[in-house]
Amino acid sequence: MLIRRPLLYIAPAAIAALTVVFLARFQQLGPYGLYLQDFVEYWSAGHLNASGQNPYDPDLMFDLETKLRPDLGEPVMMWNPPWTLALAMPLGLLPCHVAHLLWLIFSLTILLVGSDFLWRFYGGIPRYRGISWFIALSFTPTLLVLEMGQITPLILLGLIGFLFFERNGRDSLAGACLALAAIKPHLIYLAGLAILFWVVERRRWSIFLGAGTTLVVATAVAVIFNPSVLNQYWYSLTHRPPERFYSPTIGTYLRLLLGPEKFWLQFVPVVLGLGWFAWYWPRWRRVWQWSEQLPVLLLASYLTASYGTWPFDYVVMLIPVMIMAVRVVENPRAGIVVYAGVSYLCFNLLASWLRTFSYEYHHWSIWMTPMLILMYMTLAKPGTNASGQVRQNASC
Repeated sequence: MLIRRPLLYIAPAAIAALTVVFLARFQQLGPYGLYLQDFVEYWSAGHLNASGQNPYDPDLMFDLETKLRPDLGEPVMMWNPPWTLALAMPLGLLPCHVAHLLWLIFSLTILLVGSDFLWRFYGGIPRYRGISWFIALSFTPTLLVLEMGQITPLILLGLIGFLFFERNGRDSLAGACLALAAIKPHLIYLAGLAILFWVVERRRWSIFLGAGTTLVVATAVAVIFNPSVLNQYWYSLTHRPPERFYSPTIGTYLRLLLGPEKFWLQFVPVVLGLGWFAWYWPRWRRVWQWSEQLPVLLLASYLTASYGTWPFDYVVMLIPVMIMAVRVVENPRAGIVVYAGVSYLCFNLLASWLRTFSYEYHHWSIWMTPMLILMYMTLAKPGTNASGQVRQNASC
């Protein structure tokens, strides 16, 4: 026992150290260093806003981005809300490749530590917590989000923080964490709606206070440097929406069927999601537990999202995936273990194969949410966790 306990801390530290070395080496690949991918949009937008310029202007973004990536054929735009700039500006004040390496290390830390936390939060057997590290590093969306330098790990961090502080009665901090999740509000819109209903019903007003204060402060930071940023964001959203990108959503397939120019079709599935929520909320509101309801709401949000749900956005799905892993380990029947292992392997292999296609075919990844829903319904069944607490069913 005296030997095992230090290993619980040494093992993840060793994994993290080796991965940092790998990232530092990986960053040197390519004719211009690591290809920066989507990180270039966050760095450029942060740099522009910090200097009082329009971070949502495609010409300004393109001029700055081509200095970093001469191979770019068009600007990589940031459509995230202005409060995101409070996080992007410190990056934009650093040399781009330094900021990128720090961003990769930070993102990897969120994914490793977050997965370990989720394992323990959902009652995973401590001696098997290494499974959470394996999942964090083998989950294809993890590799994609690091490769792309995407901002989605912050959404995962926000949701984990909400779960932790809500369970411990720290409502103001729980609300503050939700501000991180609001970086891509379209991905978690049903969770946000449930939080609204739940706070009103339970009168947990401090959550509103924490979220609102954090968003106002973050937005104010962006406005101080660029007083016109709110108008600039609104103009970009209404005049230059990301309509040419086909994200893996039901709305995209409606556009492909009825007319790609009809961008409003992207929002039709949201109506279905709201209808589902109108049925789901009354059924569970009296026995609501965020630990059980959040993964269901995330799966439903991704299934009916208006936009996004790119393969790298699925790092948020580490929450339901970790629940499945915990419950399989607690009830390791041969058939269940084989089914879970094969399903997980197929999910990752297929997602890895699809990443070899160009961006215009990424809507083929629409299968990812339905497959996770099927896995969750069959693997995250009600049971008893390691602490002897009976779980409630949260099937979709």
